[in-house]
Amino acid sequence: MAPIINPWFIYTISTLDQLRNVSNIILFLFVAVSGFLLFIGILMSGICTEELEITLKRAKMSIKHFGRYLLIIISISIACNILIPSSKTMYNMLIAYYVTPNNIESVRTGINGEVSDLVNILTGSINSVIKEVKK
Repeated sequence: MAPIINPWFIYTISTLDQLRNVSNIILFLFVAVSGFLLFIGILMSGICTEELEITLKRAKMSIKHFGRYLLIIISISIACNILIPSSKTMYNMLIAYYVTPNNIESVRTGINGEVSDLVNILTGSINSVIKEVKK
């Protein structure tokens, strides 16, 4: 008998949820690094000696180059956080896809049939006990 929900869906949901968590961590780290570099840049720009100014120009070129990579990584992380839904949302979507009115109706008729069979068995057992007691 084939499973109703493919187990690969559950694996994919778990993997995407982990990817979202990693994306959150990367976003936090790179925003913290960007803030730290900005803070250092502001502090260093207040000190103006000629030697330090030449060093700052070189550092600014490196920071601008590094900043482009930071911006790209932060943009990708934000996109991942926006586009990858949470695992709860993915499970809700999976349930919404597989639970249809026909499925609900078939479960309802199956339950009604089982309940009526159980009532018939109990009624038969009670009647047989009553007959035994009357003897």
